Amino acid sequence: MTPEAPRNQVIELSARIYPTHVVQYASYDRTHRNRSVSQVNNERHLAKSKSRSCFSAKAQKRCRNAVNWLVASAPMKRVYSKRDKRIYNFRIAFITLTLPFDQGTITDQFIKSRLFEPWLKRMQSNYKLRNYVWKCERQKNGNIHFHITTDVFIHYADIRFHWNQLIIKNGLMSQFADKYGHSDPNSTDVKSVKSIRNIAAYISKYMSKDDDKDQPIGGRIWGSSYSLSDRNATSYHTSPNDDDGAIKQLVASAAEHIKIESDSDHFGNRRLLAHMYFMTPDVWRQIWPSPIAQAYVDRINSIRSGSANQKDLFKLESYGKKEKTHTTTGSERIANGSQCNRTEHSPVEGLPEVYKKPYQSSSQRVIPYVWDESRPLVE
Repeated sequence: MTPEAPRNQVIELSARIYPTHVVQYASYDRTHRNRSVSQVNNERHLAKSKSRSCFSAKAQKRCRNAVNWLVASAPMKRVYSKRDKRIYNFRIAFITLTLPFDQGTITDQFIKSRLFEPWLKRMQSNYKLRNYVWKCERQKNGNIHFHITTDVFIHYADIRFHWNQLIIKNGLMSQFADKYGHSDPNSTDVKSVKSIRNIAAYISKYMSKDDDKDQPIGGRIWGSSYSLSDRNATSYHTSPNDDDGAIKQLVASAAEHIKIESDSDHFGNRRLLAHMYFMTPDVWRQIWPSPIAQAYVDRINSIRSGSANQKDLFKLESYGKKEKTHTTTGSERIANGSQCNRTEHSPVEGLPEVYKKPYQSSSQRVIPYVWDESRPLVE
C-alpha cells in the first residue's frame, strides 16, 4: 500500500510545454483540503453556463497555442501542382470561405452543419487535411465567413469547387445565379503565409481577435484538430527532487524567466503559482537532449505524422456528459515510477547529438525547431 503523503507536501514537479514557453509548477497533496464555498459555487455556475458566442481570453489563449503548434511543426516545403504544372514554396495556408448569398434568416448552425462541416470532411478525406485551426466571424453584411489555417497545400480551385458545390447542393446558389447568370462565384480566398518573419504572431493575432460582440454567432466560433488542441497537452512530470535534472537544466538555461503569482490577499501577500520560461530556438538547443526537449520533439513528430489525430474536435454541438474515468494522482505516478510525458506517443528513437545531423523521419525532417524570431509570442 502506498504511504499517504503529508498534507500540503509537494508530490511532484511538472512542466507544461508549449512551442513558445514552458510553465513549471509544483503539485501538492490536496486530498485533505476542503473546497471553499466560492469554489463550489463556481463549479455549479460553470455546469449551468452556456456559450455566449464570445471569444473569451482563455479561448484566445488556446487558439494562439494551437496556431503556435501548427507553425512550429510546419516545415518549409516545395509542392508541385499538377493543375498549374509548377512548383510552389509552401509552409502555411490561410483559407477564407464566404457566402455568395444573403444569409437572411438562415441560422449560423445551418451554415456550419450543411456547408462548413461537410467541406472540412471533404478536405480531410481527399487532401489529407490533418492539422488545422478554424474560426468563424460575422461580416458587416450580416453573413458569417470562415478562416482556416493549415499546413497542407490545397489548390485554390479545388477549395472553391467543393465549397460552391456544397452551396449548390443545399439550394443556396439560386440568388447568385439569378443575379450574375452563373454558379461559380469567387467565394473563397487562399493565401500562402511564408514571407512574414513572425508567422505565428501574425496568424494568431488575426485568428484570436474578438469583434463579434454586436452580432454574436450561434454555436462554436472556433476549433482545431486534436493534434493542436490543449486537450492533447504535452507535459513532463518528475519527483519533487527532480531526479532527472530536467527542471534544473531549464532553470540554468538562458531562457527569460518570470514568476506567476496569485492576486494579493487581504494582507497584501501573494502566493507563487508557477514559473514561466520563454523558449527560443537557442534555448531549445541549449537544453537538448533533456526530457523536456524530447517531449517537445515527440509532440512535433506526432503532429507531422498525424498520429495525434485519433480524436476529432470539430463537433459543433455540445460534447455531452463525459464518462468518469480514473485518473492517477501525482503521488500514484511517483509511486509507480512514472516520470514521463503525458502524451501517449512512442518516444523518438535514434535521435543524434544535438544538431550534428538532423533526424530524418519517414516523411519529412524532424528536429527541435521553432520559427526564426527574436522574441516568441507569449502573453
